[in-house]
Amino acid sequence: MGFQGVEHVGFVVRDPVGAAEWYGSHLSFRVLRSAPDGSVAFIQCPETGLIFELIAEGNVSAAVKDLTHPLQVHLAVRTNSFDADRDRLIRSGAEFAMHCETNDPAARVCILKDPFGLYVQLAQRKDAFWE
Repeated sequence: MGFQGVEHVGFVVRDPVGAAEWYGSHLSFRVLRSAPDGSVAFIQCPETGLIFELIAEGNVSAAVKDLTHPLQVHLAVRTNSFDADRDRLIRSGAEFAMHCETNDPAARVCILKDPFGLYVQLAQRKDAFWE
């Protein structure tokens, strides 16, 4: 089988370059490249190496227009400073969307909406939930 793993995950947003800069400034993502016309930007998570494509496609609406709940599509990021990171992201233009209930009483999880319409789940857990 020729499958080699996930290359990237893509999201349609209204301002790819602005979104890339916001994720770089506030979540330490590395901006890999942006198109000169501002139509696409690629960012990379410094911890996992996962790459995200942020794209503005004229004929395609941003996915968030059809979302009815923040859990439908979200980017989950880990933190060890839940309150400080939540408050910092809100000060940087994110909006609080919801608290998330979990089966782990030690976990703290919420969802914020970034300034570009994507949902970011902020999670502080004692242990990785998949282990």
